[in-house]
Amino acid sequence: MSGPTTPETPRQVGILVLEEDAQNAAAVSQMLDSEGWRVRIAADPNMLMSELSNGEWSLVVANIDVTGTEGAAFSTLRELATVDAQEGGRVRVLYILPEISGSKYVKLLERYHLPYVTRPFHFHDFLEKVSDLLFEVHAIAMPLRQVSYELDTVR
Repeated sequence: MSGPTTPETPRQVGILVLEEDAQNAAAVSQMLDSEGWRVRIAADPNMLMSELSNGEWSLVVANIDVTGTEGAAFSTLRELATVDAQEGGRVRVLYILPEISGSKYVKLLERYHLPYVTRPFHFHDFLEKVSDLLFEVHAIAMPLRQVSYELDTVR
């Protein structure tokens, strides 16, 4: 006779952030940490590739200026991001586009249907996009939503 079964502990959501600027990395990490997600910073594409092979990541948040669009990091992330969750895809990618150089990447990202945010971004909008991607790969039970109500005042 077997003993009582213990409920399965949900795995902690792992998010890998590719960002070479320490201040930007800390800001993104703090936003994601605030939701209780496990965050790891990769400062360069080599560290990113190493972490991808070693860790359990549900999401990669990547500064596109760091990945570029020609190298192995971009190609690997694009391949990971485009595998449908129904076909076993378990990693999503969210690109951060710097305000100054971001426009040169938009057409390419849209052609590949890769999600992105442009810096500076609003905290709640960023978290909603992150949670939508995590929900897509079943890493969280439901996406986060910021509900706002505007009241009209009578004069």
